[in-house]
Amino acid sequence: MGPLRRGGRYPIDTPTVDPFLARKAGWLAVLVVACGGVAREGPSGGGGQTADGACADPRPIPQQGSDVESGFLECADGFILRVAPAACVEPVAPGDCATSGGACAGDSDCAERPYGECLRSFPGGGCACAYGCATDADCAGGHICACAGVVDGRSRCVPAECSGGAACDSGLCGLSVGKGPCGDISAALACIDSGSACRVDADCAGREPMFCSGDEKPLQCRLLSGAWLCTEPFACGPCG
Repeated sequence: MGPLRRGGRYPIDTPTVDPFLARKAGWLAVLVVACGGVAREGPSGGGGQTADGACADPRPIPQQGSDVESGFLECADGFILRVAPAACVEPVAPGDCATSGGACAGDSDCAERPYGECLRSFPGGGCACAYGCATDADCAGGHICACAGVVDGRSRCVPAECSGGAACDSGLCGLSVGKGPCGDISAALACIDSGSACRVDADCAGREPMFCSGDEKPLQCRLLSGAWLCTEPFACGPCG
């Protein structure tokens, strides 16, 4: 029972606040501000893009192995936005190099910068040093830090033409991620707006497919030179 009204006669129901809905209101507020007040949640069951070209039903992408938010949101259609910087819970993970060939044989060989790890290199199958990050400050100019759980299971510095919605006229700073034929990861950030050719692979459906290594493959939505385009799949071509 809630507290009594003045005079002690009738109880007042004390409202409770769902923590998820409270956070969601905050994310939507970020999108509204970034988009000049036009971003709003799309209709239930609808696609990930609202009539304004923003983000329907935004969900936070947590950092790997935790409930800590990464600063990235995933829209209902699968499109990923960066809305804020974050401090990574796990800035570096153990390397996966299992061969003696290449530029490193273990993580201890990767000491040029903080958060070094010795990883399998593509193509060729040798090993090479890669460097994680804890915050944007660990990355070179023109890059931001994406914590583990955003691009893949490792933190990484990602080329970025925007660091968040405030840097974009549209208020939308999107993440493009793909895997190459050898398993190598490609990721980048850039602004996107209603004039972009696509934002997710589904936007490229129905277009003429291309032949890749003898097989017919559907086009994918990729970020190329700052433009969102329907083009050849990340994994097109032989490995090596």
